[in-house]
Amino acid sequence: MTNLSTVNPCPWGAVQFVKTFAPGIQYVETAGHGGFIISNERLAEMNPILCNCCFLKSHPWAFEEDCAWVAVVLQWPEYFSHAQIVSARDVYNHYYRAKHGAYPTIMGVLA
Repeated sequence: MTNLSTVNPCPWGAVQFVKTFAPGIQYVETAGHGGFIISNERLAEMNPILCNCCFLKSHPWAFEEDCAWVAVVLQWPEYFSHAQIVSARDVYNHYYRAKHGAYPTIMGVLA
């Protein structure tokens, strides 16, 4: 699979590690930071509420490892563990709910 950071530039620097979770969803690491890079096709599928969590508006396909990663997990929970989903829900509620509103219920696991 193509390293998505060659298509959608990584805002954190040169990519040193890539883990593919699903087609169009990759976790990347750089020397100092990391997060999810998603394809343009996945970005088009993403709920607008979750799109607001992106790292930079100039890089809407990048979801950093500190908090923004939750958008990817909440949008596509089928690729993540129950513990990751619960953690994502909790982080979203703590950091994003007041700014972006309630996250959408996806696949009935986040109600």
